[in-house]
Amino acid sequence: MDVWLKIERPVDAEADIPLQDEASEKVKKKYASEPAGAFIVWSDSSDGTLGCIKNNRSISAPISDVTELVLKEMQPAKGRGFVALSFVSSAGRELAGIYSNTCSANAVHWLSEIQPLIAKALKLGQRKEDLGYDT
Repeated sequence: MDVWLKIERPVDAEADIPLQDEASEKVKKKYASEPAGAFIVWSDSSDGTLGCIKNNRSISAPISDVTELVLKEMQPAKGRGFVALSFVSSAGRELAGIYSNTCSANAVHWLSEIQPLIAKALKLGQRKEDLGYDT
């Protein structure tokens, strides 16, 4: 593993990894030694992937395709809005992400705090994308 970064995730974070299982067996094996509920960001040049894992949920994307980490926020209007921290390609395509299906101060705050930590560890650019209101 080139990067193995434990991220503190407060109970009220309200954002999580989608219910997916994309981590390699190598990542899952290493993760098994972590305390239950640990939120880990990894990068592994041996298999060319990066991603996040927490318990039985994981997202991954090809290292060669990811160029930046984008914090997306859609504020609630008619709906609940949403917040996401997305691994994005140079073509602007979202490859994987951490989400909250509700735009909340807790979700925005936590994702804003971890964005620079993850971007630095994985050597990615970072930006914020304001998607306006969900009207």
